Amino acid sequence: MWVWICIGILLVVLVTIWLSDIQIHVHFRKYAQNDDITVQIRLLLGLVKLDYKVPRLSFEGWHKGLAYRQKETDNVFGSHSKEAEGQLDFEKVKQAYDRFQLLVNATSGWSIWYKQFLRKIRVTRMNWSTDIGIGSAADTAIATGVVWAVKSVAAGWAAATFRFMQNPQLAVYPQFHTPQFATELDCIAKIRFGQAIVAGLALIVRVLKVKGGLRTWQNILFKA
Repeated sequence: MWVWICIGILLVVLVTIWLSDIQIHVHFRKYAQNDDITVQIRLLLGLVKLDYKVPRLSFEGWHKGLAYRQKETDNVFGSHSKEAEGQLDFEKVKQAYDRFQLLVNATSGWSIWYKQFLRKIRVTRMNWSTDIGIGSAADTAIATGVVWAVKSVAAGWAAATFRFMQNPQLAVYPQFHTPQFATELDCIAKIRFGQAIVAGLALIVRVLKVKGGLRTWQNILFKA
Protein backbone atom coordinates (compact mmCIF):
# COMPACT_ATOMS: atom_id res chain seq x y z
CA MET A 1 0.00 0.00 0.00
CA TRP A 2 2.67 2.49 1.04
CA VAL A 3 4.69 1.59 -2.04
CA TRP A 4 1.86 2.66 -4.35
CA ILE A 5 1.34 5.85 -2.36
CA CYS A 6 5.04 6.72 -2.70
CA ILE A 7 4.94 5.93 -6.43
CA GLY A 8 1.86 8.13 -6.83
CA ILE A 9 3.50 11.02 -4.96
CA LEU A 10 6.66 10.63 -7.05
CA LEU A 11 4.63 10.69 -10.27
CA VAL A 12 2.79 13.83 -9.16
CA VAL A 13 6.10 15.54 -8.34
CA LEU A 14 7.66 14.52 -11.68
CA VAL A 15 4.63 15.68 -13.68
CA THR A 16 4.56 18.98 -11.76
CA ILE A 17 8.25 19.58 -12.49
CA TRP A 18 7.79 18.55 -16.14
CA LEU A 19 4.99 21.09 -16.55
CA SER A 20 6.71 23.83 -14.53
CA ASP A 21 8.23 26.88 -16.19
CA ILE A 22 11.79 28.00 -16.68
CA GLN A 23 11.54 31.76 -16.32
CA ILE A 24 14.04 34.30 -17.62
CA HIS A 25 13.62 37.91 -16.52
CA VAL A 26 15.77 40.48 -18.33
CA HIS A 27 15.93 44.09 -17.22
CA PHE A 28 18.08 46.69 -18.99
CA ARG A 29 18.26 50.34 -18.08
CA LYS A 30 20.38 53.13 -19.49
CA TYR A 31 20.35 56.70 -18.28
CA ALA A 32 23.09 59.08 -19.44
CA GLN A 33 26.36 57.27 -18.64
CA ASN A 34 24.76 54.77 -16.28
CA ASP A 35 23.97 51.27 -17.51
CA ASP A 36 22.48 48.37 -15.63
CA ILE A 37 21.68 44.87 -16.91
CA THR A 38 20.06 42.18 -14.77
CA VAL A 39 19.19 38.63 -15.81
CA GLN A 40 17.29 36.37 -13.40
CA ILE A 41 16.67 32.68 -14.15
CA ARG A 42 14.24 30.60 -12.13
CA LEU A 43 13.55 26.88 -12.63
CA LEU A 44 12.32 23.77 -10.81
CA LEU A 45 9.44 25.69 -9.21
CA GLY A 46 11.79 28.46 -8.10
CA LEU A 47 14.05 26.13 -6.14
CA VAL A 48 16.97 26.92 -8.45
CA LYS A 49 17.87 30.58 -8.86
CA LEU A 50 20.60 32.15 -10.97
CA ASP A 51 21.19 35.91 -11.10
CA TYR A 52 23.52 37.83 -13.40
CA LYS A 53 24.07 41.53 -12.95
CA VAL A 54 26.19 43.92 -15.01
CA PRO A 55 26.30 47.19 -13.04
CA ARG A 56 28.93 48.79 -15.28
CA LEU A 57 29.02 48.81 -19.06
CA SER A 58 30.99 51.49 -20.86
CA PHE A 59 32.19 51.96 -24.43
CA GLU A 60 35.89 52.82 -24.48
CA GLY A 61 36.44 53.25 -28.22
CA TRP A 62 36.52 50.95 -31.22
CA HIS A 63 39.92 49.56 -30.27
CA LYS A 64 39.14 48.66 -26.64
CA GLY A 65 35.44 47.95 -27.09
CA LEU A 66 33.14 47.56 -24.07
CA ALA A 67 34.40 47.42 -20.51
CA TYR A 68 32.10 45.67 -18.05
CA ARG A 69 31.83 44.44 -14.50
CA GLN A 70 29.53 41.55 -13.70
CA LYS A 71 28.29 39.73 -10.63
CA GLU A 72 26.90 36.18 -10.61
CA THR A 73 24.96 34.55 -7.79
CA ASP A 74 23.21 31.18 -7.55
CA ASN A 75 21.86 28.75 -4.99
CA VAL A 76 22.85 25.53 -6.76
CA PHE A 77 24.34 23.18 -4.14
CA GLY A 78 24.65 26.11 -1.76
CA SER A 79 24.89 29.85 -2.14
CA HIS A 80 27.62 31.12 -4.46
CA SER A 81 28.63 34.57 -5.60
CA LYS A 82 31.46 35.89 -7.74
CA GLU A 83 32.42 39.11 -9.48
CA ALA A 84 34.52 39.69 -12.56
CA GLU A 85 35.64 42.48 -14.86
CA GLY A 86 36.43 42.20 -18.53
CA GLN A 87 36.74 43.78 -21.93
CA LEU A 88 34.62 42.92 -24.95
CA ASP A 89 36.35 43.99 -28.14
CA PHE A 90 35.97 43.20 -31.84
CA GLU A 91 38.39 40.27 -31.70
CA LYS A 92 36.47 38.53 -28.92
CA VAL A 93 33.19 39.05 -30.77
CA LYS A 94 34.71 37.57 -33.92
CA GLN A 95 36.05 34.56 -32.00
CA ALA A 96 32.62 33.96 -30.45
CA TYR A 97 30.98 34.19 -33.89
CA ASP A 98 33.49 31.73 -35.37
CA ARG A 99 32.85 29.24 -32.55
CA PHE A 100 29.12 29.61 -33.06
CA GLN A 101 29.49 28.86 -36.78
CA LEU A 102 31.42 25.69 -35.92
CA LEU A 103 28.54 24.59 -33.68
CA VAL A 104 26.04 25.32 -36.45
CA ASN A 105 28.06 23.28 -38.96
CA ALA A 106 28.30 20.44 -36.44
CA THR A 107 24.50 20.23 -36.11
CA SER A 108 22.16 18.68 -38.66
CA GLY A 109 19.27 21.01 -39.48
CA TRP A 110 20.30 23.71 -37.03
CA SER A 111 17.94 26.37 -38.43
CA ILE A 112 14.96 24.02 -38.16
CA TRP A 113 15.81 23.13 -34.57
CA TYR A 114 16.34 26.66 -33.25
CA LYS A 115 13.21 28.04 -34.96
CA GLN A 116 11.10 25.28 -33.41
CA PHE A 117 12.76 25.85 -30.04
CA LEU A 118 12.25 29.63 -30.02
CA ARG A 119 8.56 29.24 -30.93
CA LYS A 120 8.10 27.31 -27.69
CA ILE A 121 9.24 30.33 -25.66
CA ARG A 122 6.36 32.40 -24.28
CA VAL A 123 6.95 36.11 -23.72
CA THR A 124 4.65 37.23 -20.92
CA ARG A 125 6.00 40.77 -20.61
CA MET A 126 7.85 43.17 -22.88
CA ASN A 127 7.88 46.80 -21.76
CA TRP A 128 10.26 49.15 -23.57
CA SER A 129 10.27 52.89 -22.96
CA THR A 130 12.68 55.53 -24.23
CA ASP A 131 13.18 59.22 -23.50
CA ILE A 132 15.05 61.10 -26.22
CA GLY A 133 15.97 64.72 -26.76
CA ILE A 134 18.46 66.11 -29.28
CA GLY A 135 18.28 69.79 -28.49
CA SER A 136 16.08 71.32 -31.14
CA ALA A 137 12.43 70.41 -31.58
CA ALA A 138 12.92 69.43 -35.25
CA ASP A 139 15.87 67.10 -34.57
CA THR A 140 14.08 65.57 -31.59
CA ALA A 141 11.01 64.87 -33.72
CA ILE A 142 13.16 63.11 -36.34
CA ALA A 143 15.02 61.11 -33.70
CA THR A 144 11.71 60.10 -32.11
CA GLY A 145 10.51 58.74 -35.46
CA VAL A 146 13.73 56.79 -35.94
CA VAL A 147 13.47 55.25 -32.47
CA TRP A 148 9.85 54.29 -33.12
CA ALA A 149 10.90 52.62 -36.39
CA VAL A 150 13.68 50.66 -34.68
CA LYS A 151 11.34 49.51 -31.91
CA SER A 152 8.66 48.49 -34.39
CA VAL A 153 11.11 46.38 -36.40
CA ALA A 154 12.50 44.77 -33.22
CA ALA A 155 9.02 44.04 -31.86
CA GLY A 156 7.91 42.63 -35.22
CA TRP A 157 10.90 40.29 -35.34
CA ALA A 158 10.29 39.18 -31.75
CA ALA A 159 6.60 38.53 -32.43
CA ALA A 160 7.52 36.37 -35.44
CA THR A 161 10.13 34.46 -33.45
CA PHE A 162 8.55 33.95 -30.01
CA ARG A 163 5.01 33.43 -28.71
CA PHE A 164 3.73 36.65 -27.15
CA MET A 165 1.07 36.20 -24.48
CA GLN A 166 0.35 39.95 -24.58
CA ASN A 167 1.23 42.76 -26.94
CA PRO A 168 4.59 44.50 -26.40
CA GLN A 169 4.27 47.79 -24.55
CA LEU A 170 6.38 50.30 -26.47
CA ALA A 171 6.75 54.00 -25.68
CA VAL A 172 8.91 56.88 -26.88
CA TYR A 173 8.84 60.19 -25.02
CA PRO A 174 10.37 63.16 -26.89
CA GLN A 175 12.19 65.66 -24.69
CA PHE A 176 12.04 68.91 -26.64
CA HIS A 177 13.68 71.15 -24.06
CA THR A 178 16.77 69.22 -23.00
CA PRO A 179 19.28 66.82 -24.61
CA GLN A 180 18.65 63.41 -23.14
CA PHE A 181 18.70 59.70 -23.89
CA ALA A 182 17.33 57.12 -21.49
CA THR A 183 15.86 53.70 -22.22
CA GLU A 184 14.50 50.85 -20.14
CA LEU A 185 13.58 47.34 -21.26
CA ASP A 186 11.79 44.86 -19.00
CA CYS A 187 11.10 41.41 -20.44
CA ILE A 188 9.94 38.08 -19.03
CA ALA A 189 10.10 34.86 -21.07
CA LYS A 190 9.06 31.35 -20.07
CA ILE A 191 9.34 27.83 -21.41
CA ARG A 192 8.06 24.57 -19.99
CA PHE A 193 10.75 22.50 -18.29
CA GLY A 194 9.63 19.43 -20.24
CA GLN A 195 9.77 21.31 -23.55
CA ALA A 196 13.32 22.42 -22.78
CA ILE A 197 14.36 18.83 -22.02
CA VAL A 198 12.78 17.52 -25.24
CA ALA A 199 14.46 20.32 -27.24
CA GLY A 200 17.81 19.45 -25.65
CA LEU A 201 17.43 15.77 -26.54
CA ALA A 202 16.44 16.72 -30.10
CA LEU A 203 19.57 18.87 -30.35
CA ILE A 204 21.76 15.97 -29.20
CA VAL A 205 20.21 13.71 -31.85
CA ARG A 206 20.93 16.30 -34.55
CA VAL A 207 24.52 16.67 -33.33
CA LEU A 208 25.05 12.89 -33.42
CA LYS A 209 23.92 12.83 -37.05
CA VAL A 210 26.99 14.84 -38.07
CA LYS A 211 30.32 13.03 -38.16
CA GLY A 212 32.50 14.51 -35.44
CA GLY A 213 29.66 16.77 -34.32
CA LEU A 214 29.67 15.67 -30.69
CA ARG A 215 33.43 16.13 -30.40
CA THR A 216 33.16 19.63 -31.90
CA TRP A 217 30.53 20.61 -29.35
CA GLN A 218 32.56 19.15 -26.49
CA ASN A 219 35.75 20.93 -27.57
CA ILE A 220 34.09 24.33 -28.01
CA LEU A 221 32.01 24.17 -24.84
CA PHE A 222 34.99 22.96 -22.82
CA LYS A 223 37.19 25.79 -24.11
CA ALA A 224 34.45 28.33 -23.44
